[in-house]
Amino acid sequence: MRSFRRLPWRELAFWSLLIVISGLVLYQTDFFESAGNGKAKSQLIDNYYIPKDFTQKKPLTVARKALARLNSESPKKWYVRWNMFTGLPRMMTGTGEKSRAQTNEEIAKTFVKKHLALLVGMEDSIYLSDFSFEVKSSGFFRTFTSIGLRTYYRGIEVLNGGLSADVNNEGQVISISNSLTNIQSIDLNPSISAEDADRIIRETAGQKEVMQVEGPLRLGIYQSTPARLAYHGYRKVGIWTWRFMIDAHTGELIMSRRLGHDDDLRNPDAPRAPEPSPADTLPDSAYEIFKNKFGFDPRTRSIKMPNR
Repeated sequence: MRSFRRLPWRELAFWSLLIVISGLVLYQTDFFESAGNGKAKSQLIDNYYIPKDFTQKKPLTVARKALARLNSESPKKWYVRWNMFTGLPRMMTGTGEKSRAQTNEEIAKTFVKKHLALLVGMEDSIYLSDFSFEVKSSGFFRTFTSIGLRTYYRGIEVLNGGLSADVNNEGQVISISNSLTNIQSIDLNPSISAEDADRIIRETAGQKEVMQVEGPLRLGIYQSTPARLAYHGYRKVGIWTWRFMIDAHTGELIMSRRLGHDDDLRNPDAPRAPEPSPADTLPDSAYEIFKNKFGFDPRTRSIKMPNR
């Protein structure tokens, strides 16, 4: 065991400086987002995460126009980080109009509905009315309140991803986080019934007894590439409770996850990766480049730093 005086200060200082420099480089090269010039600018992205022939999706014209309207009526200009896969805002920071007549939850919902064209890339008010929001969670901090919004499209809940807004103590929205994808083209008429989905669960469980938990399976929108209509719900298999998700058109078992664990009912011994955010999902060819470079697929293996 090393004494206090013999700690490797030079080594610690070197790695700390390297981490700071790497963060600055990634920020300057728009590693996470791009202003939408059509091509991936970062060499790191080109080599490891996105194929060289990958073309980023430019910010949608509808979204740009909506952003211009928002800036024209806001006391402070909004800064937007665009999602390179959808052409929609992923993160927005700025200052909205003051509103003291409503609760923070109402302020967040009102702001989102008013500027929904910017967040989902649609201009026609007929289609925008298909979206609705409910307050999912609220967290109060010293200078602002963070409001999570559960998203519904034509009455069907979006299962993963959504919107959240931060409201300051002056009643102004100061930031919006958006992980919605282009779900407007999804077919909302299921090809199989909830009973068929339950049968698929029983077939997957094999000889184990399956019991219903929290009522029948419900329809939801699972954001992936592309978005999918899915039945989802909880079932008790043996002594454990599992969450299931079945594609409502193909019958594919999308998810079988034991609560509180990473087990997969289809193959309990298989390693599982965390479920990706829709905004972070990359083309399969991008993961192939990573695998060829480093020897493993980042979706099925976590990276651990060696012990020193």
